[in-house]
Order: sequence, then C-alpha cells, then structure tokens
Amino acid sequence: MEELYFYYSKGKLIALTFACFLISAVCAAVSYSVFLDGDGLMGSIVLLGALLLLFVGVLYIKKVVNPNPYVIMTDQELTLYVTNQEAVHISWEDIVGVLPYEIHRNKFLGLELANEEKYEEQMPNKVKRMSRLNMKMGYPMYNIILNQVKDPKGLIEALDNRVEVKERFEEEG
Repeated sequence: MEELYFYYSKGKLIALTFACFLISAVCAAVSYSVFLDGDGLMGSIVLLGALLLLFVGVLYIKKVVNPNPYVIMTDQELTLYVTNQEAVHISWEDIVGVLPYEIHRNKFLGLELANEEKYEEQMPNKVKRMSRLNMKMGYPMYNIILNQVKDPKGLIEALDNRVEVKERFEEEG
C-alpha cells in the first residue's frame, strides 16, 4: 500500500468560517441593540455567543492554512493530525474497528483501539479533555470528522481495506 493522504476540505472550511464570522457580526449587532435597551444580562449572553463563534472561525482558519494532511495511511500505521501540528501514530494492529456515527448531521469515524491507554499518552493535552468527554458519552477516543475531509468516500474505502468499518451511513439523496 502506498502512502495515502487525506486533507481537509478547504472549501467547506472556508464556508464554515464565513458563516461563523457572519453570524458573529449579527450577534454583536443584536448584543449592542440589547445593551442600548438596558438589558445587560441578555446583551452579555449574546455577546458571549458572538465571541465563541469568532473563536471557532479562527480555528477553521488555522485548519485552512495548515499544510499538513488530516489523515495519513501507510503500511504500518494510520497517522491522525489531532491538532494542526500534533499527530498521533496508530498502528494498524491496534485498531479493532471503525465505528461510523452521526451527531446533528456531523459524520464521524470513531477508531476503536485495543490499547486506548497507550494512545491516550500520545494525545496532546489540549485534546485530552474533549476526548475524555467523548468516551464518557460512549464514543471512541479518536475520531475523524468526515464532514471536513475532502474525499470522505475514498477515506472510508481505504480504511475498509485495512480494518472493519462496522456499519455504513445511509445514502443521502
């Protein structure tokens, strides 16, 4: 197997970034209007939402300008960039299966691992909290966000050639 590279879909990420900034601007305008009407609590809540959307938009921009692929597959391992610069290298022997699942129209591929403790040590600290939350809710520790991949069908096919992809998403359309 030659090395396979799967990148973020820059078009989708740019659209999401634009939507975040647009909605953030609307929230900021609404917040200003609410502050002028004298409701400081509601204005603060809406302003907090605007700031959160700005933060998410900046994260999307970082993904757009990131030159690294999202997923790399070689004969020995699957490499998953969990942050823009930090990768986790998972041996194929340690991947028990792949669990496709969907939450609020967001599709994920969960990697079920034989030795999760080994790979938890490799996980960057800024990702550990979210990963633990995923595990408490019954989802795998490492997940691939399929909606953000440029070639999701190719990724699923390539994974299916190496490990068992447990179930399929229903065909849209």
